[in-house]
Amino acid sequence: MQELNNIFNEQAIELLKLSTTLDPKNSYKLFNVEDICLLVDKFYPENFSDKEKNHLRFQWQHYEFDVPNHSKLKNMSSIADLCQGLVETKKINN
Repeated sequence: MQELNNIFNEQAIELLKLSTTLDPKNSYKLFNVEDICLLVDKFYPENFSDKEKNHLRFQWQHYEFDVPNHSKLKNMSSIADLCQGLVETKKINN
């Protein structure tokens, strides 16, 4: 860990840590709505209005209950697989 701290600055490490919440492995074990919202607030504040941030929170809460239980999405192993699965199941549009 010390070696990583020497290579990456604190902000980069936090970005990596928060990004792991999007990993679908192990039945979405790492998924955390609060961490995703923190990721948006801290690293992408210009990309979202306050209204969009609030809407995003509700969408992630819906996702948290729906996607891990969906028969075609529950065994995903990467974010790329998840994105493809969301499009194929029409959970999101292209």
